[in-house]
Amino acid sequence: EEEGDAAAASTPVGADGKGAARGPVQPHRLPLLVAITARNAPAVRALLARGATVSERMLREVVLIPDEAVRSSLEAEIRPRLVAEARPNTLPLWARIHFGLPVEDSERWDLSHIGTLTLTAMRRQQDPEKRKQYETMLRRLLTKEWFDAIAAEAATQELREEMLDAVLKRRSVNARLAEELLDLGADPHLRDFGDSDAEESDDDDFGASEDRRRRHADEADEADSDTHPLDQQSHATSDSQYWYPGPHGSHLSCADMLAMCGRPLADPSSSSTGADCGVGASNSGADAALTRRFLGVGTAVSSGASAMPDEGAAVGASPPSRAGEQAREDRAEASAVEARRSGRILVMAMHSGRADVVRDVLDAWGHRPLPGAVWRVLQTVGEAEARQAMEEILLAFFARRKQDTPHSDLQVHMCAKLQLGRRLTQAEIAEDPVLRCAADLHVEACGELEAILVCGDEDCPPWVLTSIRRCRHTAAREHLEEMVREGLGRRRAVAARSKAASAELLGELRAAILRKRTPDVRLLQDLLKAGASPEARNLNDFDFKDPWVTPRSGHSEPDLQRPLSPLELLAMNTHSEAEVTKLIIARAIQLKADPESTSGHGRSRALSLALSVRNVAAAEALISGGAQVTNQVLRMLRRISSVEKRKNVEAALWAALSSRQTHANEDELLKQLWVAVHFGFVEKAVKHIEGHAMNHFEEPIEEFTRADRWVFTSLRRCTSPAKKSIEDALRQKLGLKMFEYIRAEAATHELRLELREAVMDRRDPDLELVAELLRIGASPDARDADIDSSDDGGFDTDGEEDSGP
Repeated sequence: EEEGDAAAASTPVGADGKGAARGPVQPHRLPLLVAITARNAPAVRALLARGATVSERMLREVVLIPDEAVRSSLEAEIRPRLVAEARPNTLPLWARIHFGLPVEDSERWDLSHIGTLTLTAMRRQQDPEKRKQYETMLRRLLTKEWFDAIAAEAATQELREEMLDAVLKRRSVNARLAEELLDLGADPHLRDFGDSDAEESDDDDFGASEDRRRRHADEADEADSDTHPLDQQSHATSDSQYWYPGPHGSHLSCADMLAMCGRPLADPSSSSTGADCGVGASNSGADAALTRRFLGVGTAVSSGASAMPDEGAAVGASPPSRAGEQAREDRAEASAVEARRSGRILVMAMHSGRADVVRDVLDAWGHRPLPGAVWRVLQTVGEAEARQAMEEILLAFFARRKQDTPHSDLQVHMCAKLQLGRRLTQAEIAEDPVLRCAADLHVEACGELEAILVCGDEDCPPWVLTSIRRCRHTAAREHLEEMVREGLGRRRAVAARSKAASAELLGELRAAILRKRTPDVRLLQDLLKAGASPEARNLNDFDFKDPWVTPRSGHSEPDLQRPLSPLELLAMNTHSEAEVTKLIIARAIQLKADPESTSGHGRSRALSLALSVRNVAAAEALISGGAQVTNQVLRMLRRISSVEKRKNVEAALWAALSSRQTHANEDELLKQLWVAVHFGFVEKAVKHIEGHAMNHFEEPIEEFTRADRWVFTSLRRCTSPAKKSIEDALRQKLGLKMFEYIRAEAATHELRLELREAVMDRRDPDLELVAELLRIGASPDARDADIDSSDDGGFDTDGEEDSGP
């Protein structure tokens, strides 16, 4: 029915478009469009079988899907409907070409309707004869220059969609597609590709793909990568700025996204499945050549200086002409653009662990100084294996530079000297240029460290201690540590090391959440042994903050926007292995971490955070460690829809309450009717419903509030054999009509809770639960049932905010 209401607004295929919607319409919420956007082929099949209308916007969404396998599966569901029902002349040209429908003679084509989607549809045409026919018709109609320009723009758009999808889905880039699009003129350095397709509707929302909906409207005029402000953010020798990606690909070129992608280029037809490239992996053969072509590093200017001789440079030459000056300015500008592009790609590749890209960029770097952001990213790469691979590549680069230009200044930051340096004898160095470079770096690091320690006004900066701890050469590390102890004194050295370890601990836990991985157990244990505080919170006290991890980046999860303790960060990481989570939480509590501490301002405690993201392992570990069972904790518990997860947490909570391991007052908790119903305290629940001991409760049952929905949800979930007594008491107190109304409303809320949780946790919905909720009156069409605001204003009785999941 909703599909029919929105028919006019969504331009149904085969209709004349003259109808009017019968009320307010939001086309982007149509179930079929949502299913296509989610790439859910079974849902598309089911909706089409039940009469859902296909609109032009839905077809555009399908065409813009870069993954060929996913796109083909959706096309297979939609094409029969188009062939059977659509009138070809009502469809745009690109849709007819893409779905293989009849196309009229080119003389009837409207030039204003020919854009990038038309060229994309033509390129994807499987029939060579048809593709040649369409190309001939378009070239004759558009002229060669116009056709080539639109083809290059379409290739760039399609390449960008492919790259962004690979980054977001953490999959390999289709090497064959990338090479074909580059051959067609795609610009891998064009950033923030605008919606310039002439076939797009004037309505900004109409036809918006998953990527386009995330773009800012005021960024459409910033497609020129050579003049974008981001290219001018960092001077080559400055460490005050840091290139990092904008949200969802904003301001990123395809080359940037290749550097970010955690997987290498891959041919989908080969046996390789595109496994993680790993920190030491490198492409070989054709793949390496394509990667270098894709990145385009070193192609314009390889050494930071023009390869062409300057006019008038010779002694006695005539003054340079106007044309010569302009040529030099152009070459200087090209060199600056190349330096900015290469620097940004280098930093992104280092942060993403793409050793193959880092190696290719540095091989073509020439004699330019490295951007200051390189040192910052070297500090913020927490994974030991990835960081060590980057260190080896950088050390080889430094050695090569010193050998080529022995008198040049490498301008290496102190952190790199501390990490890469080695304390070697002349016999150990021999004739190896890499070992010679490492020994020189250690000597320079010792000199700079001594200068810091001699000042004595402040403690040693945390990043210095972190770099020393990361030094892999034992003799060099022990020598540097001894210098710190002698320079600061034992007590100050221990305090400084503790502060540095705390900063690294927080950075590793935050990075693990954002990168959806298990924290490095060995690193965490080493940091705790080194004195890291299990209650550290504020990253603002530490240098070398990581914009990908700290709040200012705009990439963090909502709860990462504020200072969080190690326990809270562990509670939020749902991608960590259960045993690792329990081990680290137990170790932190053993080191006097307080599971009840908060960052203030009514924030949730660690246990509430764990329940809000349904992290059962963290919740069990926190409860075992002494976390209190409060109203807020119980309210977060009731939002867990998964029966298995909820029962596991309930068992741990009830064991804590029964054994009095927490300081929570059981009687106070049971004053809430839904709690008594949920845990099967039948006598207490019935007495409250019947009106006895009303003074023990905040409000009478007759005053229906949103919280009463949870009473009925708890009743449905209650496993007590005597819950029939509670149900009879409620029916008698409320009357049959009100009882059925509130139960249906509660079922609607629980249905939305279950389906939303299934989406968030990437699991199948519980079919038995869904069927039961529909049977007792849940409305599948309800849209205004807000689960997060259904708790009487969102605050607990203890005054703390009841934050949603």
